[in-house]
Amino acid sequence: METFKDKSKDELIRIIKSFQKEQENSKTQKVFKEKIADNFVSFTELKRMFLNHGSIILFIEPESGKIVFANKAAEKFYGYDSEQLMKMTINDINCLTKKELKQKRSDAKTNKQNLFIFKHKIYGGDIKTVEVHSCPVTCCGNELLFSIINDITEEQKHIENIKLLNKRFLNVEKIGSFGFFEWDLITNDIFLSPEIYKIYGIPDNVLNAGEFINKVVHPDDLEFVNKNLESAIKGIKKYHIDHRIIRPDGTLVWLNNLAEIEKDEKGKPIKLIGTVRDITEKKKLETELQKSEQKYRILAENTYDWEYWTDPDGNYKYLSPSCERITGYSPEEFVENPDLLFDIVHPDFKEKVHKHYYDENNKNTPVYSDSFPITNKTGKLRWIQHRCSPVFDKDGNFIGRRGNNRDISDLKLTEFKLKEQNEEYLALNEEYKSTNEDLRNAKEKAEKNELLFKEIFNTVPDPMSISTILTGKYLKINEGFTQFTGYSREETIGKTVEDINLWENTEEREDFIKKLKKDGFVHNFETEFRMKDGRILPGLVSANKFIIDKVPYLLIITRNISELKNARLEIIQSEEKFRNLFNKTADAVYVHPFSESGFANFIEVNDVACKMLGYSKEEFKNLSVKDINVPRDVQKKGSKEARQKFDKNGFSVFETEHLTKEGKKISVEIRSLIFDLSGEKTIMSIVRDISKIKKIQEELKLSEEKFRKAFYTNPDAIAINRLSDGMYIDVNKGLENILNYTKDEVVGKTSAELSIWKYMKDKGILVNELKQKGFAENLEAEFLTKNGETKIGSMSANIIKLRKENCIISITRDITERKKTEDELQKYREHLEDIVKERTDELETSLEEQKVLNDELYESNKELERFNELFIGREFRIKELRDKVEELEKKLQKSK
Repeated sequence: METFKDKSKDELIRIIKSFQKEQENSKTQKVFKEKIADNFVSFTELKRMFLNHGSIILFIEPESGKIVFANKAAEKFYGYDSEQLMKMTINDINCLTKKELKQKRSDAKTNKQNLFIFKHKIYGGDIKTVEVHSCPVTCCGNELLFSIINDITEEQKHIENIKLLNKRFLNVEKIGSFGFFEWDLITNDIFLSPEIYKIYGIPDNVLNAGEFINKVVHPDDLEFVNKNLESAIKGIKKYHIDHRIIRPDGTLVWLNNLAEIEKDEKGKPIKLIGTVRDITEKKKLETELQKSEQKYRILAENTYDWEYWTDPDGNYKYLSPSCERITGYSPEEFVENPDLLFDIVHPDFKEKVHKHYYDENNKNTPVYSDSFPITNKTGKLRWIQHRCSPVFDKDGNFIGRRGNNRDISDLKLTEFKLKEQNEEYLALNEEYKSTNEDLRNAKEKAEKNELLFKEIFNTVPDPMSISTILTGKYLKINEGFTQFTGYSREETIGKTVEDINLWENTEEREDFIKKLKKDGFVHNFETEFRMKDGRILPGLVSANKFIIDKVPYLLIITRNISELKNARLEIIQSEEKFRNLFNKTADAVYVHPFSESGFANFIEVNDVACKMLGYSKEEFKNLSVKDINVPRDVQKKGSKEARQKFDKNGFSVFETEHLTKEGKKISVEIRSLIFDLSGEKTIMSIVRDISKIKKIQEELKLSEEKFRKAFYTNPDAIAINRLSDGMYIDVNKGLENILNYTKDEVVGKTSAELSIWKYMKDKGILVNELKQKGFAENLEAEFLTKNGETKIGSMSANIIKLRKENCIISITRDITERKKTEDELQKYREHLEDIVKERTDELETSLEEQKVLNDELYESNKELERFNELFIGREFRIKELRDKVEELEKKLQKSK
């Protein structure tokens, strides 16, 4: 007959659970009692049956926790004999508190929980991890907890190690912002890392994640994804694509997929192993750049003036369409012939204009303004007002000029006519122009200073200050300075750095000053600063000299690198999946010993590192960090000081530049971790090529700067209104100057609320033209300023789309003075007409008198003609008589 001691642990658990189930059902109580009667005749028989069983078994009283029975396996495991154990309670060997244990016994008694993981203390004080299966049973009328204990200490250690490896694996995924997958092409099983679930938004209750992933691929990209996947499986090309997905919550996400095929000995594809990276932010950055360029082009292509942008060599990077309206030549013709402008400049001004465009000194001229005549394509003479300014990148490098050419021919023609008609008026007008020029120069200077402070103190989050070089006193600090140091503006302005004892190391400050005097600038000088509260914080300091109105100033920018130095990255080797991650990740990975000399040869790199820098793995093993760093970073990155920058957890993050095998520089972000490898300190670095991101960020910043400068520095009034309700979204300085409203007083309100339109019929004309044509050109209207003054403007407007919303961008030129000039010219013309009319009346009187004289002369002429006719008649008759006399004389002579 089979006894309990012959049964396995699993079989015992099955019987106990069967008893539990039957106890819960009142209808089977009788059956259960029969089984107890059959198998547990008495407590003595019970002990006999379990005493020699191989599993560790305890019987425990639920209320007191007293151990009432322990078999030999329990004696061997705990190190106590059975008598000692039965004098103990479960509290004596379980590491939980009495309160916690009482709750656990209650849970087991009520079948709320039957499987537990505990820490048990054995004889000698060692702690073991045990798995306990405990359930209530009734024996001889007493309710006990039947517990089977299984030692899982070693198994738990293995599980903890696996968990640690998984945690590190997940940390690597999280740090790299990518997920890992492995698809078995034979069984169609797919392994997905947790980051993949997060990236795709896969719910926990999804049974077939592979089918789910296929369903969330964007419908427009599905064919593209499947086609590339099929080509990769067939070995036609590598699987490396960007595509979109739509998560269950409707979020649109851009992904970068990189995978390779694993084949068996016969070359048959068996697995697809790869990574998935969320690149949504990168795509957004690219989209923002395109939108920014579009905004600049919308503004430039709708402005009345000819806008352009040139590189440092004077080549055109952009020309607005208005250049063709002004000159007759298209933007393409100017790009093809960079000297076209000089060809059409009037001969008297060629030398002056040529010198301005090619004089190196003009690169540092903040703003240049002048006017000169040109001959357009049809041969007509046109005058343009030229205005330009240099553009510099964030490092102060000259990257070109931005210019504006305005057609002022009508204004010049008016000036010439007034000069010809009235010299006195011209003199007054010149005086007015001189005064206006002074005001404009003052305005430009104010705008320049405002732009300086706005750009520096409103866009840079790092601590910044401006001080005079002569006295060293602070003139201006930003909010970042106060947050970093703890010193307020009142505590800082007018004081020197020595007054507030900011530098921790005076020797480093002396080195900083020497470098500043020598080079005129300092970039990324690392030192420590003493805060107001006494804390010492590290920072990277950059300083530049600049001059305003011949006065030298010093601009200092400090970056707080505390968080960077305290960051922690856990990277460690992990079995086959970690090896796949090492080789399949989209980032480069370097592994090299931690060397006291600063540089040690690489012991391992992945394929991405080889592809990124152009070296083979064998070549890499003969190289160290100094061989791939740019020369200026070799000493800094390999120095003992640099190695001390690792935080207490051995983690460091920084950006630098690497040199490829061909000598090309690439920008990289490096995340390094010091870890123990076979007893030796080793550094693992994940290296990401950020060259494209850097370029995009620079282009985005430059594009935004172009749009901002073009928008805010244009002298015409420029406004952006929401089409739906006419509310102002943004306005420029030109509108503030013309209407005397500040930007804060205008933005968020409508023209009706501000009563800007003098005649609402003019607004109606603008709205009708926008509805019919989508744009309006040169609409003249009268506007009311803040103080009630009337201004006349020439308005052009277009409907554009900003942030998926229809808006109106309008440009209004103040033509009030021009209208006044035209009115004065009209009055002068009317005055001339009055003089001509007076002279005409006098002339008409003289003509009447002349008419009388003419009549008298006419009668005299007629009388004269009559006498003349009589005289002529007499002459004829005398001639006839003379002829007859001559004839008679001839006849008389013949007769003789």
